[in-house]
Amino acid sequence: MKRIRFYIQTDKLPTLLLFGAGALLGIFGVYVGREFFLTNSEILREDILYNLKYVNVDCKAFFYYVVKERVGQALILAVLSSTYLGIVLCAGTALGYGVSMGVFLATAVLRYGLKGVVLVVVCAFPHYALYIPMLFALLVWCERLCRGIYFQRNFHVEKGTAILREANLPRLFIILGIILVGCFLESFLNPYLLSAYLKIF
Repeated sequence: MKRIRFYIQTDKLPTLLLFGAGALLGIFGVYVGREFFLTNSEILREDILYNLKYVNVDCKAFFYYVVKERVGQALILAVLSSTYLGIVLCAGTALGYGVSMGVFLATAVLRYGLKGVVLVVVCAFPHYALYIPMLFALLVWCERLCRGIYFQRNFHVEKGTAILREANLPRLFIILGIILVGCFLESFLNPYLLSAYLKIF
């Protein structure tokens, strides 16, 4: 009796394309619904920015919150990527983050013009210089894990140990470590940069 081989072609998920498509979708959505985003949305509202100028940030408490959010989301994605829908979740994550970026950028431009673009850069600096490449590295890791478990040739052969070795578990720890550095920068450096820029905004 022939053994059943269940596999999917191992082409890589176009995460960058999905991210870009999500960003365009977010920008288009803000353009179409600009009245809502400018009147009802709290994204980058002027009164909120005014309060941020003078707020005293508890950096330590903020750091714990950011770690819980950023590292927690990364761990959840890594765990869920071991399920059958892992690749779908990776695609949805890339698309979702792209939409969020597009909405944020488009809203900033509609509200403040060129100053809004600079505001977005300041809001994202320097931590997103680490978050963005680590997002794509994490998505690659998660996709490889999911494909290794469910959609690989010779599905029946010692999959447990082989999958962890192929997915390179230490690489996940490196990704999480760099995200943790990004959390530190977001918590202890970015609030001062943002406050300083808003005072001349």
